[in-house]
Amino acid sequence: TPMGLCVGLVAHSDTAGIAGSRGRFRPRTLLEDPKRPGRMWVVDAGAKRPKAGRVWRLDRVDGAWRAVAVLSGLDRPHGSGVGPDGWVYVGEIHQIIRFDPDAADVRATVQVVVADLPTQLRGKDRIRFHPLTSFVFTPTWDLVVNMGSHTDRCLEALPAARCPDEADHTAALWRFAYMGDGHWGAQPDHLAHGLRNSVALAAHLSGTVLQAENGSDFSESGRPFEELNIIRPGRHYGWPYCYDRDAVDP
Repeated sequence: TPMGLCVGLVAHSDTAGIAGSRGRFRPRTLLEDPKRPGRMWVVDAGAKRPKAGRVWRLDRVDGAWRAVAVLSGLDRPHGSGVGPDGWVYVGEIHQIIRFDPDAADVRATVQVVVADLPTQLRGKDRIRFHPLTSFVFTPTWDLVVNMGSHTDRCLEALPAARCPDEADHTAALWRFAYMGDGHWGAQPDHLAHGLRNSVALAAHLSGTVLQAENGSDFSESGRPFEELNIIRPGRHYGWPYCYDRDAVDP
């Protein structure tokens, strides 16, 4: 790590609270509490099946971390963030929810913020290939949401001229406009396409959105490279037609 920074293990399967839970501990994102120093929130995907996800509250107690599961039964949760209201936001595969981190009973405060995100493969009952919902708030509180691709390299669509993800606006970033007072528009703008799976997103104070892309699965272990992209509205970033800086995937 850069000088002056460090990495530490905060929680694992033997941590007090987590050790007594059933199912697997699969942490996806970690969020510092917006109001209370020494508290963190962990979004845990649990086992790779529906309704196995949890949110844990981590508190520093007597020099050690202790965990309490405040939400359970979540559907493959992944992303997290703090909204304009100071509440904690969590992305499930089909929706984004929020809760009041100050509440004694977190579950009683849960609200759906963005509903009915698409999850299924086109024309099939199986889950989309990249369903995890990562997201980021822009400085004006718009929500930019990952809408991962249906497939790995869209080979199933050949010999079609274009990948069906483009018509479905998947392999894309969706932007839900902030309407004020804790509400977002129901219909998204399609910010950018050709992005296989935006596993990480960040927004600069200038408004610039950065995307870390999970690349295709070539047989060679070192190819293709993952990407860090500066997102410009309306642009196409190449998946599945090209990769790296100038390589073509036929």
